[in-house]
Order: sequence, then structure tokens, then C-alpha cells
Amino acid sequence: KFRFSLFTQPLKKGDTMRRHLFFKKACIFTVILSLAVLSFGGCKGGDDTAGTFDGDVSFPLKEPVTLTYWVPLGGSVGVIDDFSQMGMYKELEKKTNVKIEFIHPVESQLSEQFNIMIASGTYPDIIDGMSYYSGGLTKAYNDGIIVRLNDLIDRYAPNLKKIYETYPALLPYVLDENGDHFVFPSLKGGAVLRQGNGPIFRKDWLEKLNLSVPETIDDWTNTLRAFKNNMNAKRPLILTTKDLKKDILIGAFGIKYDFYVDNGKVKYGPYEQNYKEYLKLLKQWYDEGLLDKEFGTLNTKMIDSSILNNEGGAYIGVLGNGLQRYLTLTTDPSFALQPVPYPVLHKGDSQTIETLASIVGSKNCAITTACKNPEIAAAWLDYAYSKEGSLICNFGVEGESYTMENGYPTFTKLLTNNPEGKPFSTMGRMYARSFSVGPFVLDTRYGEQFFSMDVQKEAVDVWGKYAKEAEEASHEYLGTLNPDEISQTTSKMNQIQTYADEYFIKFILGNASLDEFDRYLAEMKNMKMDEILAVYQQAYDRFIQKYPNYKIPYDTDISEIYRK
Repeated sequence: KFRFSLFTQPLKKGDTMRRHLFFKKACIFTVILSLAVLSFGGCKGGDDTAGTFDGDVSFPLKEPVTLTYWVPLGGSVGVIDDFSQMGMYKELEKKTNVKIEFIHPVESQLSEQFNIMIASGTYPDIIDGMSYYSGGLTKAYNDGIIVRLNDLIDRYAPNLKKIYETYPALLPYVLDENGDHFVFPSLKGGAVLRQGNGPIFRKDWLEKLNLSVPETIDDWTNTLRAFKNNMNAKRPLILTTKDLKKDILIGAFGIKYDFYVDNGKVKYGPYEQNYKEYLKLLKQWYDEGLLDKEFGTLNTKMIDSSILNNEGGAYIGVLGNGLQRYLTLTTDPSFALQPVPYPVLHKGDSQTIETLASIVGSKNCAITTACKNPEIAAAWLDYAYSKEGSLICNFGVEGESYTMENGYPTFTKLLTNNPEGKPFSTMGRMYARSFSVGPFVLDTRYGEQFFSMDVQKEAVDVWGKYAKEAEEASHEYLGTLNPDEISQTTSKMNQIQTYADEYFIKFILGNASLDEFDRYLAEMKNMKMDEILAVYQQAYDRFIQKYPNYKIPYDTDISEIYRK
């Protein structure tokens, strides 16, 4: 039987931290950290402020309490100016008597503004964004920025505790090697919520040209040529630099643009020979005018315009904004979209690098040492994992954004068929963070309705074609670096990442010849890439030894806990 003694282990010297978290701007961070250390004053790393509180927290509170919360607006930018305008948070305040004062950083300057906040030594009560902290969560705790949550979860978070007890396979993803817990996590329900990203082609163009759904890389090339030559597509393939680094394309070559594991051996994609073949493909597409010439500067407005004005034939999108929104916004009656499988090199191959997003997301919340009411903050965050709180976080306000029909939370026509013609996704962001993501369990019932179009249901199956194979291949890197390893690798890896990013663009544009690829690899070797891989291998081996059965089955749906 699972025991929560994991949450009560004492902090030990040399505690390890969750997976590597890097910043490219190492020099800037060094200055900021120096300022931060001076500003911490009497803060002591290792003080366990959690566990010093007595009494229960019962909602609604008898007296109102205000908490400050640093969190990016994310997908809600342009829909609302502040989360306090969202129906979800208005409802949470009514239910708990906890008022939240939100601090929203500028989206284009998230890491910079996070660092400035840390350097100031003045923290909000809750931070959603500790992934920006160089060195990881354990270091943030040792540096006196966040509190350890072991006792707080044990005493004030019964709902999250129940989830961990029901699904103990989640623990390797949220605890460090010593059983320490630092965040309230973002969790996802079924596969419909994890299979939300993939390639999309113009279906009407495929049909007009009598082309089959592309499966291989050669199929993609031939289809894009047809789009350019026969449909006069100005941007046959609309992808950003970020898109080009996603597993969707590079995975066809058996690598990631990151650390990954191949038969137990840790590798780094831009340091592999197969990476050259991927660069050759992108260079070819760029030279032929198949890959958007402005891939490095594309923004949402440019992408929207290209897709809706018949300039683009293929792109990578999500189930909501990438399919539903365009199908809602288009005025062209012939406009149709076709989700296609992740491409493979040869017909009959499987794409095993990764097809499903992790159940544990990145929008996780930490409680800071500045919080005067950490027990209330913990209980408030935990309320989102309760059955009632989950309904609010996923569906918003009962009677406005959803109603209960035979026990099923059903979105109202205000969202699904808005009288003013506003897209479902836009209206949804006015009521609940499920339409972006947050620290709660994303409910499959939300996904069943938001992704209710036939083409969206098809996309889940098509993009998940190789999900089982990817799970069995186990390419995901899950090692945990200890403080000494972080010290050994962070500065070097920042330099290597910057170098790889620079040459990624140069090779595609032709500013560097692919004949120089071996020299490029030699330079990465000189920058100590082999030594870094050895460190990551040690961390991975420790993780596997500690958690040999860490895998979460691809068809797991943790939101079932609310339907039992």
C-alpha cells in the first residue's frame, strides 16, 4: 500500500532536484543571482517552514484572506487582461473567501521578469513559473525562495494526496530523489488531452490534387511541391523555428532536439549524425521555397493570415486553435483541414520518439517563503484538485458557462455556439484555465466537448497512431541532476545550446555549409559535450535504479477519479 511517509522525510545535504532546467543567458543570471543572494538577508536554505502550523483550514474562510500570485497569462492574452476577470477565479473566491491579486509578467519577457523578481528579494505568495529558476526547485528551496511542501501537502492537501495515492506512478515525475515535494502540479486526464499537437494539411487541396494523406518524408516533399506549383501556395509549409525543433518532424530521424534515451543510452539530438540528415531536409525545403522563408520571424497574426487566405498548405497546430478556431473563422465554404500522422522516413516505419505529452505538465505552482499564510495557500491550491474545485477549474461557472446534465458537466451555448460568433476557445478562456492549462487535473470531459468536431476526434487518433510504440521505446529523458552535477554542466550546456541554436539556423539558410557538419560536431566535443552526456547518463541510471517501473500507461486517465 502506498504510504505518504515520502512527504515527511527530512531534507538531507546534497538533495537532488528535478530534471535539468537551463537558461541560455548564463551571464545575466550570474549577476541576478548575486543580487538575489544579497537580498535574501537572513534566509536560510533548508529551513522547513512547512509543518509549523496548527489547526484546520475550512472553506469558505470566516475572514477573507488575500494571496498574491505570479503567473503568465499564456493563451489568455488578448482575451482578458487579468485572471481576476475569469469566471473560474471569481467562483473560487466565492467558494473559499480567498482573494487573489494576480501579477502577470509580459509574455515576451517571462524569464527576464522572473529573474528581476527573484533578484529583488520580494516575492508573491505563489509562483507559477519556477521552471525559470536556474538550478531547479531544490536549489530554489535551499536558496530560501520556496517552501518544501511535504508537511503542507500531508496536512492541508487531502485532494492532491488522494490523487497520488490512487496513481502512485505520478510520484517519480513530481518528487525529487529524496521524496521532497515542491509544487502543486498541472495534471492531464486522458489521451485526448495529451495528444493535442500535430501536423495539419489542407484537405480540400489534397482532394483537388487527388493526393493521399502524406505518411513519409518523401510524401511530405511531393505534397508540398504540389501545393506550391498547382495551388500557388506562397507558404506551402508554415512552421516557426520552434515548430521545426518539435519531435513531430525531427522524430522521423529517430532523434530529439534535446536529451533523449536510446536503448538506455543518453544522447543529445544536435550531436548525432542523424541530425545532419534532418538539416539536409530542411535546407532542401527552404531552397525550394517549400518551407516558409520567414520561419524565424513568423508570429501568430502572420500564420493566421496565411492559413485563412489560401497562402499556406500545411502547418503544425493544436486541436483547439489549430483546427477548431480556423474552421470557425474561415469564410471559405470549401476550406477543410486534414490532420496527418507524424511523418516517418519509410513506409511501414513507426515514429517512436514521442507522440503524447506528459501527464504532468509544466504549469506548476510553488509557495514562497514570503507567504504569511502558507497553510491557506496550500489548502486553496489543493481545492482545485477536489471534485467541486475541478469542475470550476475545468468548466467555469455553473449556470453560465456549463450546466450539469445527468451528472455530466456540459458547456452552454454561450461557449459552444456564441451569439456573437466568438470562437469556443475564446469564450472558454473567459471562464476557465482548462482552455490553456493550470495547476489542477485537466478533465477528459472538457476535452470531449472542446474537441467535439469530427476532425478533432480524427486528429486524436491520427496523431496518436504511434503512441503505444513510443511508450514502449522509452525515449524520454527523466534523469535528475544533483547540485554538483548542475554546477558541472549548466554553464557548458548553455554555451552548447546557444551554439546548436545558432548553427541550426545557419545550416538551413545556407550561411554555413553542411560540409562543415563534422567540424560543427568537433566543436561541440571541444565544448565538453561528451562529459555532459556522461553526467546525464549517471543521473538517468540513478533514476532508473530508483524508479524501475516509472512508466505511466499511455491510456491512463487520472480525471476518472472525479467520476467514480
